[in-house]
Amino acid sequence: MFNKKSQFPMIKTLIILFVATIILLTYMILLSGEKVNINDKKLKTQIVIDRIFNNNCFSNEFGFILKDKFTKESLENCFVGSKELLIRLNLDSEKINPNTIYYNKDQFIKMAPLCKFKSSILCTELKYPILIGDKKSSETSILTIQIISS
Repeated sequence: MFNKKSQFPMIKTLIILFVATIILLTYMILLSGEKVNINDKKLKTQIVIDRIFNNNCFSNEFGFILKDKFTKESLENCFVGSKELLIRLNLDSEKINPNTIYYNKDQFIKMAPLCKFKSSILCTELKYPILIGDKKSSETSILTIQIISS
């Protein structure tokens, strides 16, 4: 019923279609790989947040800040060598003085008004509920993190 001579061109055609499909899929995958955009400003922002909470900047417990470690020096030690980062941390607490600390304060104050107008910088403000205190007592507060990435 089937002729062996007619099967050969059909198999050859299927092999050619299969190979062409593989080549086309490979080409599409390679092209889509080139279009991966990484927003380095957003990545820097996420790294800052991760460092603040997971790098023992202000405490060795996640979501807890020791009163005596919430200092400019602790923040600078946490981000040593990161001159392109501009950070402002504000604790909604009257028991901490000062309740606002900066990393690269002069640059932050200079760039903050541009956040509304310049598209070449990324300005982020996030608020996190935290505990602040010492080994004896603690209270809840809100930590406001402002980051300017250029």
